[in-house]
Amino acid sequence: MTISSADGSVTSVLGRGGVDVTNPGVMVDPNGNYISASTPQSGETDWTDTAGRVALKVITGTSSIQYKVLDPTGAYQTTTLNLQNLSVKTNFACPNVVEYTGTASVPQSLVLPNNQQYSFSYESYVQNSTTYYTGRLQRVTLPTGGYYEYDYTGANGGINCADGTTLSMNRVVSDGTNTATWNYVRNTTNLTTTITTPQLADTPNANDMVVSFNSSGISAHSPML
Repeated sequence: MTISSADGSVTSVLGRGGVDVTNPGVMVDPNGNYISASTPQSGETDWTDTAGRVALKVITGTSSIQYKVLDPTGAYQTTTLNLQNLSVKTNFACPNVVEYTGTASVPQSLVLPNNQQYSFSYESYVQNSTTYYTGRLQRVTLPTGGYYEYDYTGANGGINCADGTTLSMNRVVSDGTNTATWNYVRNTTNLTTTITTPQLADTPNANDMVVSFNSSGISAHSPML
């Protein structure tokens, strides 16, 4: 490590093999192997490894980002993240809080090299015949057809208006045919969160678990059958 005598700041850090790990665009592992970034053309970042191979190409377009990874055969395997623009308009109705209105570019789907696909959908509502989005992720759909879904319940979209944290939420898990729901309810007065789990194949009943927090932020839980 080289430290400036003028102000004591770190000017360089040499890793194994004498590689300057503070060099912008270079990442070094503990063995001294490194990858360095370059921009051969607008919108493309190439990462070259110690052996001089372009191990990763990241190509950013207006509606997608492609990640091209070099495989052992010398071919590139492409994973594509497709993007979409959402008309975001929050509707939490918290007093003295200005709602956000704007456009956000968010993931729409992730397509793997074998064409398996994950898709993403977002919490929405209709106002004056127009669909708006709060910006919160609602569902991740898996290649098998199953999904994970997050539904916020209660007043103000399930949030605490004082700080924006979540007070009430349902987590729905589906295998494509059957669904099960986990319910989370937070009490800011007694500093507890109650988690209600569904009746599953290996449980005779639904169960409650109460997680209590003390003033130091340490938690403990107790099951309630």
